[in-house]
Amino acid sequence: MVLVDDVTYKETIEILRDKKRLSPFYCDLKKWLGQRFGITAYNFVFQRIPNNNPKGRFKLYILLSSTRDYNSMCDKRHCGYDKNKQDEISQEFEKLADMHNFGNPETIKDVWVCYNDFSIEMKTGVNRLTYKKINKYIWKKYRNYSLWGVYPLFTDVVVFFMRDEDILRNSKNGVCANIQSDYFKALKESDEFGLYNPVNFTMRFDSKENLDNNYEGNLYYYFK
Repeated sequence: MVLVDDVTYKETIEILRDKKRLSPFYCDLKKWLGQRFGITAYNFVFQRIPNNNPKGRFKLYILLSSTRDYNSMCDKRHCGYDKNKQDEISQEFEKLADMHNFGNPETIKDVWVCYNDFSIEMKTGVNRLTYKKINKYIWKKYRNYSLWGVYPLFTDVVVFFMRDEDILRNSKNGVCANIQSDYFKALKESDEFGLYNPVNFTMRFDSKENLDNNYEGNLYYYFK
């Protein structure tokens, strides 16, 4: 989706829907993480690190439930992950893996621990699905208000009018608010896990004029 592959994304969603279960080993690891760090892990990915030195080292990719959980595992002073927490998790992983006969001594030792904020993955998925459902409706309803296009950007949405002056005019006449309301309503219809609310949903309004003048008319440069 964003930082996880489609197979892992779909598998994790199935776990959240109670249609698939974590293995007993990962259930025990999830329980320990909750007790030790107060975080909720949705899923785990254990795989060899490509092009790694020392050769053959594996990583444990922990898919966390929220931005709060993700941030709690980071080192705020030095950026990156909290190494002490990484090492502690790596040691517990090895201990539990040995108890559950998971992997082999070479693969489970000194694993590199990293994390994913899976709430962003899910919100991005909901946003992309909503865009596919409502884009034509938005265009048909608001094209006479100098609408140029609507584009999802991960968890956010950017609406382009033709000129800068159109943004001001449509802000005053209520068009911007109506577009946001229509989109958010459709968003919530696809939001099965209740991820979005009016506070954390962001819709920005911009213009084709700005895109042309400052980004060479190229959406890639704009979103970069």
